Amino acid sequence: MLPCSKPPVAMVDKPYAEAAARNAPAILEVLRYEFRDCAKVLEIGSGTGQHAAIFAPALAGSFWQTSDLEESHAAILAWIADADCDNIGAPLTLDVRTDVFSLGVVGRGLGDGSCARDHRGDN
Repeated sequence: MLPCSKPPVAMVDKPYAEAAARNAPAILEVLRYEFRDCAKVLEIGSGTGQHAAIFAPALAGSFWQTSDLEESHAAILAWIADADCDNIGAPLTLDVRTDVFSLGVVGRGLGDGSCARDHRGDN
């Protein structure tokens, strides 16, 4: 059984970012490699939720956890509902400007199948 029953589509009742649609294939190519051994992925700053609705079905072996500010949750939930996937989590409230979290695990497995990657210095 596939984790998603239908592909995500842009609809008028949720935000749609043309750039997210356009860059998703290139990002997905990288994610398939980088997250090949990841059982859990935390997306920080899920925005419209569009990428989650595209990436989670394509990375069916992973659980995709969305997160963003509270004001973005409705949009993210709309995209999750349309994707109809078992491997996308409802958004967590996360504000990187104020919430404290450790980047000490970046680039390594977290011991529970979770992975974190930071490419801020990559060229």
